Amino acid sequence: MSNEIATLKDQMKWAEKHIKELEESLAAQQKEIENFKLFAEDVKNHNATVSTSINKLVNFQEQRAERDVIQDAQISEILNAVRGQQYTKSNNTQFQQQQQLQFQYIPEQNLNQSTHQGYRFFSNKNLTYNSILILSLFENIL
Repeated sequence: MSNEIATLKDQMKWAEKHIKELEESLAAQQKEIENFKLFAEDVKNHNATVSTSINKLVNFQEQRAERDVIQDAQISEILNAVRGQQYTKSNNTQFQQQQQLQFQYIPEQNLNQSTHQGYRFFSNKNLTYNSILILSLFENIL
């Protein structure tokens, strides 16, 4: 029986040693699990940061594209306006003269007698109304 007790004591020591090794292994695995959880959290935070950065970059590119479209439209408008000015520059002098004449129109009843007679003379020659008005203005200037 003492042999059996000794054998049982040896088996208990071996079992205790084995339990201690298992507990140490378990503690190491728990530490690895905690480290993995921290790593996963770091990866999650990093991914969130990268996602935010990508979203900001996409928004910036969209805003830049919108600004470029607006600038292109503005430049096109300016170019069209410049082209229009160049096209109408030759016609612009004539237009300004017509405008000035329109502003300087003098009704027939306000014309002096000599101009009124000149008006009748020109109307007999079948001149246009603008030609008559221009000639009337020149007569007033002279």
